[in-house]
This record gives sequence, structure tokens and C-alpha cells, in this order.
Amino acid sequence: MTMRIVVTGSSGKLGMPVLRDLIQHGHQVVPIDVRAHDDPALPPTLVMDLKTAGQLVRVMEGADAVCHLANYPYFGRVEPTEGYANNVCATFNVCHAAWQAGVRRIVNASSIQAYGCFGNYPHPPLYLPLDEDHPLLPRDAYPLSKAESEFIVASFVRRDPRISAFSLRFTAIAATDRHRPKTDNPARRVANMAGSLLTFVPVSEAARAVRLCCLAEHSGHAALNIVAPQSASPWTPQMLQQTYNCVPPFRRPLGPTDPLIACERARDMIGFVSRLSAEQAAPR
Repeated sequence: MTMRIVVTGSSGKLGMPVLRDLIQHGHQVVPIDVRAHDDPALPPTLVMDLKTAGQLVRVMEGADAVCHLANYPYFGRVEPTEGYANNVCATFNVCHAAWQAGVRRIVNASSIQAYGCFGNYPHPPLYLPLDEDHPLLPRDAYPLSKAESEFIVASFVRRDPRISAFSLRFTAIAATDRHRPKTDNPARRVANMAGSLLTFVPVSEAARAVRLCCLAEHSGHAALNIVAPQSASPWTPQMLQQTYNCVPPFRRPLGPTDPLIACERARDMIGFVSRLSAEQAAPR
């Protein structure tokens, strides 16, 4: 089935691969961003600020789905107040416009940061592997903005049961399919443990997950971890101890290269399993 899909944040690290993936699979895309992309092979960008997007409803009319990727991916270059306001306001405006325009599927780019186990003020996971039932316990502006954005998306599904939605909790997205998080020394491995529990997903696979969410038979709102089924490098209990000053309890046995963030729900709900292992995604 060919779909008309609005993509916000279309010029970004994930947005461009999503556009290309959707087009390659026969879908019509409507790119939206605050800056235009420079790829002549892609449809031109509708340049707008989603915080003040009065024309967004008109753009959404006739769309089958909206992929909302237009949030700040981190707040390193902006003040926390600005980043939080942007992410939350943009998500509300996109969902409200989609509801007004009759769009029936929303795909929201969330983050594993929403769990609150990473970033500036992390707390240890209550258990491992970290799955979608783990409570969201953010302590900082960025993870709070992602948790709040998920709540906003879910609220529109409650408002109008004709709308269905996914919030994709992306782990660290490898910039290209030939790169994975660098784990070439112990200090870097510990840093990646603190940032994503040594999990990753190649960018083309992240884009594929977005497309599968547009197409999946689904009702309600579901959050899905988007994680490769293999760690970027082996982990040890000692690394967990160094990161969290404790070793969280394990709900099932895991091998040293099994991901510490569960990925089974995405497999079961949308048929997504990352097709690139850590070795296949490594630099060549």
C-alpha cells in the first residue's frame, strides 16, 4: 500500500535516511524541517518552525501518517529550558495538527533516555534487561522532554481511538551502517555503558523501524525499544558496577554480547529485528 507520509525533522541525522527509505519503498513523503536539505533526489523541504506552525494542519491534510523526528536529539548546544520547550511544544503541535487533519498514524521518535538511566543525572535500572515496562524516571530536562512527548502522543490516542501511535525509544544511532559506537579501550566502553548500556542501532535500521511502524496493524499507543540484538562490545558486571555503583538484578540470564536493553517487543509488534550485527556495522 502506498502511503502519504509527513516527516518532521526531515533534514536531520535520522530524517534523511527515513525519507530515502520511504521513497525506496514507494511511499510519497512530505519533508518538514527548520532548514532545507540539499539532496536534489528528494522532494523539497517545507521550511517551518513547529513551535509556531499555523499552516501545519493544511500540510497534514490527506496524509496517512506522520513521522515526528523533529526534536533536539540532545541539549548539549542549547539551554535546557529551550530544549525542553522546543521538544514538548513541537510534539504537541504535530499531534494536534495530525488530529485536526484526520491523520490516523503517528510515529514519534523517543529515546532510551526517557527511562532516566542515562545522561547527567542517571539512576540504576531497576532490572535488566531494560524493557518497555520499566518505569520512566527522568531527572533531567532532555529525558523529561522525551517522556513528556510520549505522554502527549498517548493523550491524543486516548482522545481519538481512530488514531494509533508508536513511540520509538531509540538507543545510540550509529551515524552510518559502517560505524558503531567506538569501544576500542576500557574508558570508552565505560562511557558507552553510561550512555546506552553498550547498545546501538545502525541508522538505516532505525529508518526501517520507522517505516514498519507506519505500516503495522496496530491500535492504541505502544512504546518500543529500537536496539540491535547484539551489544557493540561485550559487557561485564564490573562495568555495570563502575557505571551505577551497583549491579542491577537480572530478570533472565544474558550472555556478554546480549543487549542489556530488550528488543523483543519491536520484533513481536512490527517485525523489526536489526539486520546488522555489531561486526557487520563496524568500520571496514
